[in-house]
Amino acid sequence: MTGNNGWRVAFGAAAALLLLALGALVREAEARQEPSGGAELTVVFPGE
Repeated sequence: MTGNNGWRVAFGAAAALLLLALGALVREAEARQEPSGGAELTVVFPGE
């Protein structure tokens, strides 16, 4: 193993944590918008 591998592992771990954090934020934002979106779908669906 060379010294560069340590940086690669650290950078890869940091990138993975950032992706997980972004994914959690996106899911939380979608969950907050879901009730209003569900209401819109409920209003539109019986109209068909």
